[in-house]
Amino acid sequence: MNNKSIALVLSTALLCASPAHAEGWLESLKNMLGFGTSESQQEQAPVANIEGLMESLKSLGVTESQIQGGLAAIMNFVANNISSEQFGQLAEALPGSKELLDAVPDISQLESGSGLSGLLDKASEYSETLKAANDVKKQFEVIGLSPDMIGQYSAKIQEYLDTPEGAQAKQIIQDSLGKLLG
Repeated sequence: MNNKSIALVLSTALLCASPAHAEGWLESLKNMLGFGTSESQQEQAPVANIEGLMESLKSLGVTESQIQGGLAAIMNFVANNISSEQFGQLAEALPGSKELLDAVPDISQLESGSGLSGLLDKASEYSETLKAANDVKKQFEVIGLSPDMIGQYSAKIQEYLDTPEGAQAKQIIQDSLGKLLG
């Protein structure tokens, strides 16, 4: 078969194929001939992930360990205030979420405080939500951050996830953080 015959066969096949098939056919042909774009050459859509989220938290002027510990504390709160199915969806929508939970600051050795802190400790004995919120406050304190930073972290998290890629993760986190900040 000569080049003219090949061109005639390909042209006929493309003309007879439906537009959707023709486009796929053309892409296959381009790839076969070495003119197509490989997956590595195609622009990858940005994906929300824990690493990107941690990068966005640097603007708060905190250390790497504070970024990780604070985010882990918040994600632990989220994980404990949604169903395991919802957390599974969150982990899919925000890769690295499950692994981050290994960095939750340890507060097991903290003694009950006095004043307002002691009052919160006592009140948390009667409410799981209050206990979880008090634990986040303590976890922030353990890593050297004031409790008012929880709101700043939450705002940065929501800002980072305010993208089409982060929409599902943002909704799950917002539903949970409403309990923490509400």
